Amino acid sequence: ALPAVVKAAEQSKPEPTKVDQQFTFSPNMPVSVQGDVKDPAQLAREIAPYLQRQFEEFSRQA
Repeated sequence: ALPAVVKAAEQSKPEPTKVDQQFTFSPNMPVSVQGDVKDPAQLAREIAPYLQRQFEEFSRQA
């Protein structure tokens, strides 16, 4: 008799509510170049550490 009561109690438990968590992050970081850039790849390499630090700061604040 007891196992039947336990099974009935298990069946009557409601399903836990499924929560779909999603976080969207899209920072806007415009870069303006005034003047001539002979090698865009070199410019990207030079500013990459600064941009990386900024992204890390954004992620800490989120």
